[in-house]
Amino acid sequence: MPPTATPTNTSILPTPTPTPLPTGLPSGWTAVAIGSPGLAGSTVFDGSTWTISGGGTDIWGTSDKFRYTYRDASGDMTIVARVTSVQNTNEWAKAGVMFRNGTAANAKFAMVIARPDGQVAFQWRTSTGGSASWTGTLAGGTARPKWVKLTRSGNVFRAYYSTATGTPSSWTQVGNGVTVTMATPKVGLAVTSHNNSVVCAATFTNVSVSGGVMSKTFPDVPAPLLWDLGN
Repeated sequence: MPPTATPTNTSILPTPTPTPLPTGLPSGWTAVAIGSPGLAGSTVFDGSTWTISGGGTDIWGTSDKFRYTYRDASGDMTIVARVTSVQNTNEWAKAGVMFRNGTAANAKFAMVIARPDGQVAFQWRTSTGGSASWTGTLAGGTARPKWVKLTRSGNVFRAYYSTATGTPSSWTQVGNGVTVTMATPKVGLAVTSHNNSVVCAATFTNVSVSGGVMSKTFPDVPAPLLWDLGN
């Protein structure tokens, strides 16, 4: 009599479902390409560092092309960031902090940015579709990285920088306060390559937004997060 075959368990065990990584921005934040730049870019936050790749011709003139990572703003507010690197896609590639009256390409704004060489500029647009302006003088020298700070008090914006190695204990103001009336302000991080055929990669740490109806310092979410929202 032949030996009895040992039964084989042919059932297929279910494939474990991997725990998905978070795919959204920190609560309340959005990343968009303003003005339909040639390359939309991307926004990455790893829990401590924001890496933003922005395309576009510039944030200047009467209309802008750049990448904006932002949240709604209200009341008197301050945004601070340490710009730890700015890729040299053009001497006027820009990475910095911005208040903006919405996401239209010709919207009013105020911003303080660092260039690839480390120098700082305070720029703004006071009317929708109007020409952008600035202090006319670069500030801060070429020491890097730069801390940048932008405050909103009513409709008056003031820009500052610091070269501190740790958290700044004092700030240097760039120019004077500028009045820009904003009905629907956004606050966040702006990057433009000043070259519509490439993206400029910039990194930010120690990003904080305070005042208004919210106050937040990042990191605040698990790493890594990747946001590439196209255009």
